[in-house]
Parts: sequence; structure tokens; C-alpha cells
Amino acid sequence: MNERKRIVVVLGMHRSGTSVVTRALQVMGVDLGSNLMPAMQKVNDKGFWEDVDVVSLNEEILEALSITWHHLFPVTLDEVKKINRLGFLSRAVKLLRKKMRNCQVFGLKDPRMVKLLPFWKQVFARLDVEVNYIITLRHPLSVSRSLFKRDGFPLEKGHLMWLDHIV
Repeated sequence: MNERKRIVVVLGMHRSGTSVVTRALQVMGVDLGSNLMPAMQKVNDKGFWEDVDVVSLNEEILEALSITWHHLFPVTLDEVKKINRLGFLSRAVKLLRKKMRNCQVFGLKDPRMVKLLPFWKQVFARLDVEVNYIITLRHPLSVSRSLFKRDGFPLEKGHLMWLDHIV
């Protein structure tokens, strides 16, 4: 009997420890794919542990909705319907099916997925996979300070982004 494939999704606010958790999953044998975003000095020195193709797709989706990763409001159900009408659902299913072809447990991490989770849940349902979520938490002030250092965002914006991603 074939065991159902599994996706482990790491969710959390940017700068909240999602990379370290995802790297730990890889060390424990979770397949993250072979097209990972490279490390960036003074940003994520040890790596992002994000699949470039998934991040690119998420960026395309956000662009189609005329929003960015630091947009302060959740994606609405009407926006999810728009994403589906634009063909992103079938593209995402095809992308993950290809990436999961040779593994039993696949790991996904992209903080943009928090905003796009209603969309990605549809993708996972179409794939008929078992989904496990890991949620990372880091103190909002630490996240805000890190965003200020990396992106120049005011602390208040960092706090609001944290709330938008976590609550």
C-alpha cells in the first residue's frame, strides 16, 4: 500500500525564524527541492531555504493582486477567486507535483505563504497530500527591529506586519 505523500509547510512572519526551522527540517530528511534561493550576506548568511520557483510564483500572484509581501491586509476570498481565474491554481499544482515526484515528504517555506494560505490550501487539496504546518513565533519587537535593519521599515510597520501575519 502506498503511503500518502506529505508536505510540511513552515509558516511565520518574515525575520521570525522560518529559515532556521526549515533548515532543521532538511537536516532531519525533509526534501526541500534542488532549486533553493542562495544565501545573502548580512540578510540570511546561512540561506533562506526557500524554493526559488515557489517564491517566484508567490511573487507573481501578489503582483497580479497589485500587492507586495509587506502589504498590511490579508488576501480576501474574492482575491483568491481572482488568483484561480488567472490560472495560478493549476500552475501551482503542476509545480508541486513535479517537485514532489521523487520524495515522500516535501518541505515548503516562504513567508508570503501566510498571506496566500487560502490559495495554497486549495493547491494541497488538489494534490491530495497530508499537510503539516509548523508556525514560527518571534517577539514582534525583535521582528520589527530586524525589518528596520534589513528594509528600513519603521518599527510601527513591522509591528503591524507581525500582527497581519500571526493573528
